[in-house]
Amino acid sequence: MSSVLPDQIGDATQDKILQFLKNFYTLLDGETLQAAQEWSDMFDEDGEFVTPAQTLTGRQALRAQREQFWTQFPGLKHQPIRF
Repeated sequence: MSSVLPDQIGDATQDKILQFLKNFYTLLDGETLQAAQEWSDMFDEDGEFVTPAQTLTGRQALRAQREQFWTQFPGLKHQPIRF
């Protein structure tokens, strides 16, 4: 996976950003109640997640959407190409 992060942010910061993004996608595709909880906890209480079909607001809505998504599309995994 290649990166488009600016060089001037420094290696330590870049590593933290990349780790955050990897964790985000691991939890996004986690297919467990715990993963849904941890993924939604990455957002502020009133955080928004925008998809092509809808905008979800709040951790409870985010958690519920993940659970519903996994039921409808079991095994589907996101594959980020570039951060």
